[in-house]
Amino acid sequence: MAEKKEKFTGSDTEGGITSSYEMNDGVVLKVPYSFFGSIYDDDERGMALAAMEQDTLTMGPQVAAFQKEFAAMCGVKHAFAVSNCTTAMHVATQVFDIKPGDEVIVTPNTFIATSLVVLNEGGVPVFADIDPRTFNIDHAEIAKKVTPKTKAIYVVHYGGQMCDMDPIMEIARKHNLYVMEDCAHTPGADYKGRKAGTIGDIGCFSFHSLKNMSTCGEGGMITTNREEFLDPIDKLRCMNVDAWKDQTDYWIPSHFDVVDVNGHWGNNYRMNEIQAAANELVIATEQELKQVTEGVDLAHVTGESIDQILDMVEQTTSSAKEIYVATKQQRSATEQVVRAMKEVATVAQQTAAGSKQVAGSAEMLAGIARDSSQIGEAFKLVE
Repeated sequence: MAEKKEKFTGSDTEGGITSSYEMNDGVVLKVPYSFFGSIYDDDERGMALAAMEQDTLTMGPQVAAFQKEFAAMCGVKHAFAVSNCTTAMHVATQVFDIKPGDEVIVTPNTFIATSLVVLNEGGVPVFADIDPRTFNIDHAEIAKKVTPKTKAIYVVHYGGQMCDMDPIMEIARKHNLYVMEDCAHTPGADYKGRKAGTIGDIGCFSFHSLKNMSTCGEGGMITTNREEFLDPIDKLRCMNVDAWKDQTDYWIPSHFDVVDVNGHWGNNYRMNEIQAAANELVIATEQELKQVTEGVDLAHVTGESIDQILDMVEQTTSSAKEIYVATKQQRSATEQVVRAMKEVATVAQQTAAGSKQVAGSAEMLAGIARDSSQIGEAFKLVE
């Protein structure tokens, strides 16, 4: 008999609500919310153990391989592993040279980190409202917020669904603004054939436990196609360290130099080798699972029920399926969605028989479907 795992809530940990939404505070969670992260198997455990035996445990060959595979998955030239998505966005903010008084247009429908990185550099977050169909930032509202002080636009691809990027990029080009994509919810999602994190100037990804991909609980990635950003990103994620020119002895004048990036000083935002090693296989699993779910006739299985409850599916995008959003007005469709999710999970399990990782993910889908029977109860919280 398998040993039952000990369950920890947010109240049991120093992470609080960032570790679990269950806080032992008397608030009943109507729908269980998983902080499990990626599903690891013996293959991932073996790679993590092998990394522990290396000469280096940080920013070594495993991180390099993970960056290369992630860049290939996104179809982007460059990827830089970092400690989490917040630090990724902070590096992007410094690369964009956001300084006190500069305005950055952001969405209000996001985690505090998207605005916090602007505040950290003395910038001013300016909120542009969202499209009520997609819950993503509305390009028409962005256009209204541009002023002579505006320096960048930070979009968040919410719930796995990418923003309508073409008009956003048009606004950016018109006013000479940087665009940062917060892709915390969208690894693998695409817009008109282009992957998340490849359309704006910089993309920032999250590998926290809540996300579809997780590097052992925390982690992040920066993506870019802009060659002029490579050296600044590399410096800012690693304390602005630089080599002395024409150095012959490593201790003269010292082990290394430090060089600012337009007056900005970075921090230690590195990823370690064990995190990267355990998740090289996760990329393959994510792509395999995507093929499994896309192999299901989703138009037939979910059809009208998904369209009815979400009313957010854009024909120009492919969702990463991070979050499914339902409003109180759409509660009549919840039972249809629950049935659809169960059918998708069943077909995914049948299709994934040859893959332990995908079969595990399919089992989690089935668990979500079972838990989703409580969705109707959750609506009572807002009545």
